[in-house]
Amino acid sequence: MNKRRVLICDDEPNICRVLTQSLVDAGFKATSVHTLKEARAALDRSEADILFLDIFLPDGNGLDSLSEMRETHPDVPIIVLTAHGTMRTAVEAMKRRAFDYITKPFDILKAQELARRAAESIEDSPAPPSPPKMNGENEIIGNSAAMQEVYKTIGRIAESDVTALLLGECGTGKELVAQAIHANSRRAQMPYVAVNCAAIPDNLLESELFGHVRGAFTDAHFDREGRFASAENGTILLDEIGDIPLDLQTKLLRVLQERTYQRVGSDETLETNARVIAATNRDLDRAVQEGDFREDLLYRLNVVSITLPPLRRRREDIPKLAKYFLAKYCIKYGYEIKTASPALTRRLNAYHWPGNVRELENVIHRGIVMSQGRVLSEEDAPLLNPAAEMESGESMELWVRKLVQKRMNEGRTGNLHEEAVAGVERPLFQFVLDKMDGNKSRAAEALGINRNTLHAKLKKYELAEFDQEGADEIETARS
Repeated sequence: MNKRRVLICDDEPNICRVLTQSLVDAGFKATSVHTLKEARAALDRSEADILFLDIFLPDGNGLDSLSEMRETHPDVPIIVLTAHGTMRTAVEAMKRRAFDYITKPFDILKAQELARRAAESIEDSPAPPSPPKMNGENEIIGNSAAMQEVYKTIGRIAESDVTALLLGECGTGKELVAQAIHANSRRAQMPYVAVNCAAIPDNLLESELFGHVRGAFTDAHFDREGRFASAENGTILLDEIGDIPLDLQTKLLRVLQERTYQRVGSDETLETNARVIAATNRDLDRAVQEGDFREDLLYRLNVVSITLPPLRRRREDIPKLAKYFLAKYCIKYGYEIKTASPALTRRLNAYHWPGNVRELENVIHRGIVMSQGRVLSEEDAPLLNPAAEMESGESMELWVRKLVQKRMNEGRTGNLHEEAVAGVERPLFQFVLDKMDGNKSRAAEALGINRNTLHAKLKKYELAEFDQEGADEIETARS
């Protein structure tokens, strides 16, 4: 097969040179241009099979030209290349049917792999036409690789009516993702309705979802529409879907299969056009095995799944999130914008965050309310549970007892020793590192271990990347 021709459109000569050489090394014919005008001309002359397209170019915006290029050259996969990896650009690129999206500085191997995938796709099928521009945006903070994948999926599924299942720990932002899917869909101007299924008693949940007629049960003094009726032609989020009772799961399955339901106490069959998005922090596969969740319902819900990463798996987003929440609550209370002290910054970056983004927001919120000066200190914003599960003020003995009992109740005790040791070591290393102002040599000396052992422990507990220089860089970036 002839070598595929790759065109790189970027106004940075170094980027063009490095990417061109790496693609040549991978077996492609690669050339580069620096403006949209040159890229369009090359495409019109059929000189490129694949296009790497930067967003910010001297003669225009690559995203604005993406739809036009997909219209005029539908067989050319376009990979968006940018240093500005925000949610909006990622979602917009995927909605306009970019083949994929990569941020600078990029991994050469990943760029080569994207080019290979694009080359393979050329024979498979022509690219679909460009969809309309997105008409909404939600505030999701984070440029980490894990969040970039979330943004891509939002862009890919937003304009379809496919059922989506959002997975992840509590506090990771599942409802924000549901709102983003709705806001970027063709239903954006229609109702968005969120239902926390775990917060509604089981005996009232069916009525809450589907409504009821007068006399259906005690105190049903009038007809009432349910949340599905309120979400007609829009989107309904069923949050904590894993907690709904089995008998209601059967009725929800009917909604997904037949798009119909009945109000409580009525034989009339009603139709629904609401798009369903479900969310849970439970392991639904395990719930199916234990008989707590219907397997057929899981299949219906899990057409497309998005797993939200816990905050400890995207630590590079913590400084930006903290800065966002600082500004948010300073503005809310009319305070002068505050900054976090270097010590607090290190502590925020090193903490395990069992409550994820929601816990970080609560810590910053409390700090803003309690602080007096312009700089937020550790005393202003104490962490809720530095040992990840150890409650503030409780003794080590009590914490160990609670840990053992909790794991026995869950039926998993095989790693108790490792978990207990981690519960002690993580806050210990964090505390000593803080006291030594991030100096790893002094911290190792204080702990009575060598630097290599300290490095291994910090890496194990996801504290490795944080030292004084890193904290100073973060503080400089804030200011």
